Amino acid sequence: MILFNGECRIRDHFDRFRHSFKLILDKVAIDGNTKMIKSCAVIIFLLMLGTTLAGESMKLNENDSGKTVELRVGNELEVILPGNPTTGYVWEVSSLDSNVLIAGKADFFANDKAIGSGGMEILRFHAIAAGTSHLKLIFHRPFEQTTPPLKTFEVIVIIKK
Repeated sequence: MILFNGECRIRDHFDRFRHSFKLILDKVAIDGNTKMIKSCAVIIFLLMLGTTLAGESMKLNENDSGKTVELRVGNELEVILPGNPTTGYVWEVSSLDSNVLIAGKADFFANDKAIGSGGMEILRFHAIAAGTSHLKLIFHRPFEQTTPPLKTFEVIVIIKK
């Protein structure tokens, strides 16, 4: 329901929900039908239930490096780390078992609007099967292949059904 092409699209799901809810409320306002009001309540409940069952998100930051975490199949892992891609340094996956955990969308959010501002990089991963993955991220300049990374982030991810 929320998962689509390996990416969590909660905003898209919310927009569809809001649009459907508005259409139902407009219909109720026109008809004044109590059956429609009951139907609206049932639809809202089912949409909320679907959102709950579709998966959860676990958020980790740099203080979580070295830990072991548990997810369920269908859940999302967000790793939020400080960065500044304008310097050429980026967080990149160095190790991952793609049979159980796959990389999703990555984003950067600057701390302010000034050009060259640092901020936070968010790397998303999706649990697709039961198992264990060693997830290692490195903070480096990809074009400097012989230079060791400035920082690393590592966690063991245990995925249960």
